[in-house]
Parts: sequence; structure tokens; C-alpha cells
Amino acid sequence: IKELYIMAKNLTNLRGVEKLINLYSVEIDYGRNIYDFSDISKVTSLKKLLLYGCKKLNKLDDISKIPNLECLWFDNCGIVESLKPISKLTSLKFIAFGDTIIKDGDIECLFELKILKGAYFKNRKHYNSKYDNFGKYNYMCT
Repeated sequence: IKELYIMAKNLTNLRGVEKLINLYSVEIDYGRNIYDFSDISKVTSLKKLLLYGCKKLNKLDDISKIPNLECLWFDNCGIVESLKPISKLTSLKFIAFGDTIIKDGDIECLFELKILKGAYFKNRKHYNSKYDNFGKYNYMCT
């Protein structure tokens, strides 16, 4: 299996996904009850992670351990404490967090990602940078 789509209304964790050693892409919709993302960090082949409606994704610490991640999309995921953990994702080319709110407001940490080619987010009053500052970043993950 290279691509995995999960409609996760009743899941609380992703246990077992780490066994899919050739997994390239994971999309999780309506993962509102998932609070444990630790097993996804063990999928070292993962390049694309799309999360929608994962309201209990409070921290990006587990996601920041996916070494080859190139595309990270987490939309409508409530409030995430900080983007700072993703500065460890040296392969990240695209990030989007649309309706997800970044609690500490530090968006400028994205500039530390040297190969970042694309970013999408909604402007918020407490953010230290605006979407317009990412104008050169027009790449989308495929």
C-alpha cells in the first residue's frame, strides 16, 4: 500500500499504520477523536500527510519526527500550540493549515525551512507574519 485514505470518525489513534513500510501518502478525514499521532511518526517513507478535522491535534511533535515528509496539510484541526516543532522537517516543501489556529502566533518560524516552496494559511490578528509575506511560495503538493 502506497496511499491510505481513512474516514476516521471513531478512531482515537493510528496504531498499525507503522507496519505499512512503503506508505507514501496518508489522508485522514474527520479524525476528530484522534489524539495519538505517535505511530504515524514511525512511517519513515511518508512524504505526504493530509489531516482534516483532527480537532485533538494539539501539538506537532509526533509529526515533526517524520523524516522525509514533503507535504503537510492540517486544516480545520482546531488549535495547535505551535509550528516550531516542524522546523525539524528539513524535507518539507509545502505546508497548509487554513482554518487551524496556531496558538503562539509564530508563523515566521516557517522561514527556517530552507526548501519550503509553498505555504497556505489564513491571516489571524495574533500571527507575527501574514500570508502575503509568503508570496514567493506558490508550490502545491501533488
